[in-house]
Amino acid sequence: MKLLPLASAMLLSGSVVNMAHSSEASKPITMQDVMHFESIKKTKLSNLGNTLAYEIAPDRGNSLGVVKNLKSGQVFTVEQGSKPLISHDGRYVAFDRKPDLLTVETSSKKQRKKLKNKMVLLDTVTGAEQVFEQVKSYAFNEDSSYLAIWFEVDSASKNQAADKDETDKKTEKKPSVHKFDQGSKLQLINLESGESHSLADVTAYAMDKSGKHLAIVQNNQPQKLHQVSVININTGESKVAFSRQDKQIGSVDISDNGQWLALTYGDAEATPSGRVYQLRLIDVKAQQARKVASDPNWKLNRYSKVTFSDDSQRLFFGRVPEVNQQLSLKKNCRPLKICLM
Repeated sequence: MKLLPLASAMLLSGSVVNMAHSSEASKPITMQDVMHFESIKKTKLSNLGNTLAYEIAPDRGNSLGVVKNLKSGQVFTVEQGSKPLISHDGRYVAFDRKPDLLTVETSSKKQRKKLKNKMVLLDTVTGAEQVFEQVKSYAFNEDSSYLAIWFEVDSASKNQAADKDETDKKTEKKPSVHKFDQGSKLQLINLESGESHSLADVTAYAMDKSGKHLAIVQNNQPQKLHQVSVININTGESKVAFSRQDKQIGSVDISDNGQWLALTYGDAEATPSGRVYQLRLIDVKAQQARKVASDPNWKLNRYSKVTFSDDSQRLFFGRVPEVNQQLSLKKNCRPLKICLM
């Protein structure tokens, strides 16, 4: 038997021990380990570079919103926070709060329709959180003085309307409003004072880049209310720029310099899918409408959006060659099956 030198023997024994530890540390990854993997998404940096916000999302489960003050190093977390939006000055951060995943998975199809997103507003100076229910969308103005929150159609109002319809059916049949044409509440919040102003029946809104003007579209078919108002956010002054009793207003946008307003409108009695829209361009300061050339071969439908260029010199909008009424089958109808022999 050949003997190894003492140094070689010690080196060999050390290698065996390291191999043993290595085999324990490099055990196979299980599915449970994979489910705990997390990734950073939707990274946002404030315009002043003082606030960083992002979303930590697991492979499956609820996300976590994270906000870091890059000057002080202070960190805030928002449970179930996703899709952060930071105000221009970096003081306020808004997060979507989606319904809890376990609640979604254990709910019926009917119950899931009632689960709506919330919005969490975080003040990075005080650490205070405000939670808003059933939020559709939200936006800060440019100087971080106001926050506009657009809510979903109130479910309580839907239920009351449904009960009323059942009662009306016994007396007279009244036309129902398509959900695409229904408006909901929009709330404008002064972030400094905390005061807020609410508007009902809002179906669309737009804010100019300077954050000084807010264009609001309000549609209420039973009351024959269809109008576009322009609000000066700083003074609170509101002017009706366009109003019709029988025209459903669709898309709206206001130029960044606050001078031009563009909107689409169509017959209120037509169904949304078959409604042909017209384009209107308004000089807000002069309170005059400008004619827009139209092409009979290209039409505007309910999905046509109007958007101004950054320099407020051009208007973009989408058109389609034809607008047709969509056909729908009744719930008790079955599709026709054709068998080829």
